[in-house]
Amino acid sequence: MTDTPHAAFGPRYASALADAAMWHHGQVRKGSDIPYVSHVLSVSAFLLEDGADEDEAIAGLLHDSIEDANVTVSELVARYGQRVADIVAACTDDWSGDPHHKSAWWPRKVQHIAHVTGAAADADLGIARVTAADKLANLRSTLDAGDPGVFSRFKAGIGGFTWYQQTFGGLLVQRLGSESLLSRRLSMALRELGELVSMERTRLGGAVGELGAKFAEVAVPEGSGPYSPWPWFVLDAVHRTGGAMPTTDVIATCWQSWFGASMPDGLSLGLR
Repeated sequence: MTDTPHAAFGPRYASALADAAMWHHGQVRKGSDIPYVSHVLSVSAFLLEDGADEDEAIAGLLHDSIEDANVTVSELVARYGQRVADIVAACTDDWSGDPHHKSAWWPRKVQHIAHVTGAAADADLGIARVTAADKLANLRSTLDAGDPGVFSRFKAGIGGFTWYQQTFGGLLVQRLGSESLLSRRLSMALRELGELVSMERTRLGGAVGELGAKFAEVAVPEGSGPYSPWPWFVLDAVHRTGGAMPTTDVIATCWQSWFGASMPDGLSLGLR
């Protein structure tokens, strides 16, 4: 510890701390009673440890303010400047301002990956850095739970969580490069996730492969970009049943969670 304060701990950062606490007041982490503000504090801490500047550290504190607290871009610009507002806007994948009624999960996540990682090479690196810190914070809180049941907290279960983190996280690791502490931490967490999911696949047994074969000829939904949801959708469905072959009702529930729509009437998978 030194006697010289980091530049990020100036009046703007202190104001952002207060705003984050106020804007997320009453919100909790998924499946727990932990105050949600703990997440944004973790994100900002990861950024500071990676050498982030004040704008990036503030954006880490406020990265969910549009999506989960209905704060506007113009309000962010007025309080913290254009760059902070731009980073927070880029981190936002749902603009409804209602964390309980977001748009369909799968196309929203595909679109957000494309938006952040498809930016030009000279785009603000702060966007990738804040997004990576968010992914790392979510990974660590999930992995540190020490229980595969934790995946039931997520809308798309273990399959959706794993696909999203590995796909998005892998692209962010490449963007930040190995010199970044944040990138190295994210890479290690992704490896840990891969090991955990591999053990879960083994535990679930042959139902994953059997159901996967049934989805081999199912058309990929619109809005999927270069990705197929089916290997991960199947993993989620079988995980929900604890390794048993899912029923049609379970598949229908997963379909609604992933795609925000009813399962197509003509889809026949030969399930009971």
